[in-house]
Amino acid sequence: MAGTILAFAGGVAAWSLSWFNGSPQVPMMQLDHVAELRPLLSPNASIYLPGSEGFAAATDRWTRWKNPAFEVVVEVTTEEDVSNTIRYANEHGRPFLAVSGGHGGTMHLANVENGVGIWMKKFKSVELPEDGHSATIEGGVISKDLVDALWERGKQTALGGGHGWLQGHHGLLADQIILARLVLANGSAVTVSTTSHPDLFWALRGAGHNFGIVTSMEYRVYDRTPENEKWSLEFLIFQETELENVLQKLNAMMEKFKDVVETCALPIIILVFLYQGQVVPPEYTTPFADLYPISHDKLSTDLPGLVAPLMLHNEGPGCQTGSSVLRFPFGGQRYNIEGLRKAYDILADLPQKLAQSWMIIEGYSMSGVQSINAEDSALPDRHNDLLMAAFMVFTPEDEALDQQATKYGKSMRDAVVNASGDGLTAYVNYAYGDESQEAIYVSEPWRLERLRKLKALYDPQGRFNFYNPILR
Repeated sequence: MAGTILAFAGGVAAWSLSWFNGSPQVPMMQLDHVAELRPLLSPNASIYLPGSEGFAAATDRWTRWKNPAFEVVVEVTTEEDVSNTIRYANEHGRPFLAVSGGHGGTMHLANVENGVGIWMKKFKSVELPEDGHSATIEGGVISKDLVDALWERGKQTALGGGHGWLQGHHGLLADQIILARLVLANGSAVTVSTTSHPDLFWALRGAGHNFGIVTSMEYRVYDRTPENEKWSLEFLIFQETELENVLQKLNAMMEKFKDVVETCALPIIILVFLYQGQVVPPEYTTPFADLYPISHDKLSTDLPGLVAPLMLHNEGPGCQTGSSVLRFPFGGQRYNIEGLRKAYDILADLPQKLAQSWMIIEGYSMSGVQSINAEDSALPDRHNDLLMAAFMVFTPEDEALDQQATKYGKSMRDAVVNASGDGLTAYVNYAYGDESQEAIYVSEPWRLERLRKLKALYDPQGRFNFYNPILR
């Protein structure tokens, strides 16, 4: 399996009483939260108010853009804690939002005002039964920890932001779920699977933000073998004059090698080949090496070792905090050379304050994704071979810069979408938030209609309306 990445890079017990010393006066309303929530929670749960270290840690996010605003954060330790916190928020007319790795990035998150945060940090268990075909994973486990835990036990699985490196073999992240424990908008907890609440199970895989909080799930895992444990990468960097040549060769390669993964970035052009095997076969890379790249580097590693060179480690740009990051995703079946040239030129001409911005084009293998019946889950977009997005990155300063970044990001997105003539499809996990519901959730009209009916049934008050909602 090969792939390419093309990037254009441009509780009260948690406090000490000294917390109050020298601190601004704590509003009585927030102290009421503590007094009323504490009896509802398990002994190891914690409650944090603004100004505490725990509150700061819980609300720290990858992007400083459109942050949700919380009055209180509950660090839950049991499923019942999650249920009781939701019930408390409902009774007091407060919005609530689960927080874990802090990577959400849609404008709708800013609609959480005076909210109750449900911090899933302590839901970290990964259990692997003796049969080794699945693992039970709690809702606060982050990808890197899961990769390492499985690898140590001779296993691996499909991960990523929904899409990922192993999807060519096994499908998307959502395709690996066997069952899940889901806490609903009214605080009740249910098991969802093909035999228990199958309608919710269908919706969870593609629109899960709208229906509940996953406390744990049973997830398919696969054996790590000598044949599949080695990975190779090749990095080629080109000057902008080679843009059209690189894109033409990528389109030709997609016709010849259906399972190639590409990633591109601008305003220099970074082409990354990712291959499950000891070396990337020369037939993939030779056409690009013939274009005389500025540099051409090779690396062989294992699955956990991919994280650092692809800059996905905790200190890398995919996880570091402190910047505002706006994403403008769009899908496609081929590299539209005219549109991508226009997007490149916009990116290359950004003002200095937006110079950290970039565009990424991910072309992971789609054979495993497209082998699954599209009607079996809510995920609408199994037909696009390319997942593209403009990332506008800047230091948080003022509203004018925010508006400027939005203008440029939309211009880059629209340049490619308009040139292709295919219309906008926006991957739900990356969506900016201004996209239509049809762009995010629809490949066929019946899909959104079914989602809306389920939303009205399971969340009629829109308590889970803070991440690209189905009903607004």
